Amino acid sequence: MSAGKNNRTENANPAFERVADILVVGGGVAGIAAAVQCARSGWDVVLLEKTILPGGLATLGLVNVFLPLCDGEGNQVLGGIAEEFFNAAVNLGPGVIPPNWRKKNKENSKAKRKICRFASEFSPATFALALESILDQAGVDVWYDTVATETIVENNTTRGVKAFNKSGNGILSAKIIVDATGDADVARAAGCAMVDGQSELSPWFLEASLDSARKAASLNAPELLAKMVRLGADSSSTEPNFSIPAWRGIDGKIVSESARETRRLIMQRYLNSKQPQDTSPRNFPLALPTLPQLRTTRRIKGLATMDGTKNRQDRVAFIPDWKRRGIVWEMPLGALIPERLDGILVAGRCVSAKNGDAWEAARSIPAAATTGQIAGIAASLALQNNTLSIGKIPPQSVEKLMRSPQIAKNDKKNKTPH
Repeated sequence: MSAGKNNRTENANPAFERVADILVVGGGVAGIAAAVQCARSGWDVVLLEKTILPGGLATLGLVNVFLPLCDGEGNQVLGGIAEEFFNAAVNLGPGVIPPNWRKKNKENSKAKRKICRFASEFSPATFALALESILDQAGVDVWYDTVATETIVENNTTRGVKAFNKSGNGILSAKIIVDATGDADVARAAGCAMVDGQSELSPWFLEASLDSARKAASLNAPELLAKMVRLGADSSSTEPNFSIPAWRGIDGKIVSESARETRRLIMQRYLNSKQPQDTSPRNFPLALPTLPQLRTTRRIKGLATMDGTKNRQDRVAFIPDWKRRGIVWEMPLGALIPERLDGILVAGRCVSAKNGDAWEAARSIPAAATTGQIAGIAASLALQNNTLSIGKIPPQSVEKLMRSPQIAKNDKKNKTPH
């Protein structure tokens, strides 16, 4: 994606053109949350997604753990769209809300952690269908198989993106853009300051076998039909290999090679475990990821950063730590707003979070849904107040709406005082 110029002469006759109130680029969990929040607030919303399936890493990337909505000590931290998406992910099965997640239990075993957190594994396919239904009900205009190629910037304000799909080259314009690409591609192309990171290569994929099918039938447990296998250099791996180097996913060739290395690791697993069929039923891969499973590659340098500071005056939500119990992060509104550019927010794993534990917490599925909802609320408040300077929105106004049990549709005629 390249940076835009202060004119549109290169696309004098675009193959397609769409003007909306809000444009969300990236159809993962964060982008969908932002688009749904804005649409429910009464705005004309376009969601642009380069693939043909919603959900991003959670569905195409097979990262199928919705973890967590609690602090690990029996207290629910997140609600709103994050909880709505959680329920949608498990509603059609096979995941469930652990009935005893409120019990305080500080043992560190994986079994205890799984039982005692407001979290669940889910079927990626089920979640994709559920997310599409939510988008339809909200009335979001979804453009699949459409890639943003350039960010249009005029007078230090984003105006839209140039894009490409089967129709050719076109323009999608909006008053406000939400960058939910995961790597801050739109913000970077607009010239925003970036912070680079790296990711441990940790392939997740679905596996099936006669053994798992027999066990599922005997226990009447359909969730056992497909086993999620986690390989690579990650502490959550079922077969960890910490010798695998970290990857930087901000280069086209590196992304390609990481995808190839993912499949090499999976293939090697089966070559190493090959057994005679007459002595043991063979496992086999059921579904492979169709999206790069790179998590912390690039993020914005925001007006503020989620860094562990407590009792922040600019806090708009709490983010639970999915690795450690009792740790809750405070998300500032400025973490979603790039420096020195109006008309744009980011959501998801590319928000401004300090490298290390903070960034790890910010990249989880519940955090992505929450930052997406925050972005949707902030974008709506900005348009209500006829401003594209989103940094002027009082964080307290956003936090108040995030705390509402049910966020009502906003009345565009009502102005929120600054």
